[in-house]
Amino acid sequence: IKYYIRTKSPLNNYASAVICNDKYATYCVLKSEDIPVLEHKILFNSKTRGDELSDFSSLKEIKQYLKQHVKLVIKDTLRTKGRGVYLCKNFSEVKRNIKKLFKRKDAIVILPFYDIETEYRCIYLDGNVELIYAKHKEEGGWKHNLSQGARAGAVTDEALKQKLEELAKKVAHVLDVRFVSIDISQLATGELYVMEVNSGVIISKAIDQLENGYEEAKRIYQKAMEKVFE
Repeated sequence: IKYYIRTKSPLNNYASAVICNDKYATYCVLKSEDIPVLEHKILFNSKTRGDELSDFSSLKEIKQYLKQHVKLVIKDTLRTKGRGVYLCKNFSEVKRNIKKLFKRKDAIVILPFYDIETEYRCIYLDGNVELIYAKHKEEGGWKHNLSQGARAGAVTDEALKQKLEELAKKVAHVLDVRFVSIDISQLATGELYVMEVNSGVIISKAIDQLENGYEEAKRIYQKAMEKVFE
């Protein structure tokens, strides 16, 4: 008997899936193995997890971090699809959004705002990158979530695809996972950094926007299910 809960596949072991579901845990593991990953700082809710050690000891330190990077992104450590993610351009916005998230969360992450040109999703399954597609933010926007207006597109640059595939395979090896989606950000400077890793593989929004999207999704999920019962 095998259990598949919503988007969570039994192909991934429990510990690795928990790490992938937590943005800060993913950052720590990848950073420790010298994988290029967007910087994340953890901030625990002092009312619920005051005994935990945050990366910031005071609002003053967060204010200095904002001054250093000009703009910050504050997000929930666990949510997906761009929910609970806020861009802060001044300290008032920082404080307001921290307060908003701490009404229902024990921990959040704070990171510099990166000038991300394009985000790429890599679907990894047992040693192979089965699919790579680009996520283009809508004009005037800054998020690359398809559920919030971004558009999926094909990746035609073979040299870029090879770099993305190599990075995705390194990430999967370090995290000890078998079936995941890996989001990689390409900055305006051309550098590639891992954004996050999802242990639940979701490509439903991309299906209608990619050529042969439905057939590709069907092929990947069928292959994954066959591996579940090998």
